Amino acid sequence: HRDRAEVDAIAVGSGTVLQDDPLLTARVAFRQRPLTRIVYDRRLRTPPTARLFSTLNAGAVIIVATARVVRDATPRAEALRTAGAEILVLDDGRSVVSSLEALALRGVSSVVIEGGAELHRAFWDARVIDRVQMYVADRVLGDDGVEWLQEPVMTATRVTERSARPVGNDVLLEGYVHRTD
Repeated sequence: HRDRAEVDAIAVGSGTVLQDDPLLTARVAFRQRPLTRIVYDRRLRTPPTARLFSTLNAGAVIIVATARVVRDATPRAEALRTAGAEILVLDDGRSVVSSLEALALRGVSSVVIEGGAELHRAFWDARVIDRVQMYVADRVLGDDGVEWLQEPVMTATRVTERSARPVGNDVLLEGYVHRTD
């Protein structure tokens, strides 16, 4: 939650909202200004009853979707707007870079990508990651667990200044990402 308190926004994919129904707030940590919550949802699957809409006083909720989907799913888009969401409509909803440029125009300069293997992959592949933080717990997720990324990120050549430190019973692995091309 301290990490959330230090950034402008938290981003998850719609799958995370559907699976976990998170609040996406910075609890137990002081924030000077509201935290923007971003849901990458190119199909507008986020339910208007999602818990994050119950915390609009903690910050805006922005749903990133494609123009075609918003046009084709007008009742869903309107239901999300009524729930309190702002819908960021992009011509290319799969473009991470386009979404970050649009968010920057709204004053968002730092984003933590928290949920969803697909979203993490999109940001990693778009080469817009500055820092990787991975918490390793002493629990096995089992067959139902979702793999984060298929490649070993922490040993990738573009990750430097690696460190590890204990956080309670877990270990935080951290590294900075620098372009090598």
